[in-house]
Amino acid sequence: MWESPICNYDDTGQRVDRKNRGLWAFVSKEAVLYLTSKNRRKKVVIKILGEDYDGVSGQDFYPSFDGAPGRKQKCWSHLIVPARENVERKVIAQNLVDFEQLNAKCKI
Repeated sequence: MWESPICNYDDTGQRVDRKNRGLWAFVSKEAVLYLTSKNRRKKVVIKILGEDYDGVSGQDFYPSFDGAPGRKQKCWSHLIVPARENVERKVIAQNLVDFEQLNAKCKI
């Protein structure tokens, strides 16, 4: 994994014998690795990819991943869903109207 230019990873929490555990999947072009851990922290990512990993890591928005090594590419599905919800709620359109009104007031 640490030599791959691109590695996607994700985890999910689960309970095993009344204890919290993390189930991880690391996926590159060359290999797939599944493992469990006692936590869902970035140290698991560092253990698999190494502290000096310089490839692109595909990941979601779990805060612990922000400090993990590698250049980040956020998962498209995690970007598209909130964007679609904002469009459906007309949040973006309202923000644009607010900006245009503010811009009109500020013109000299």
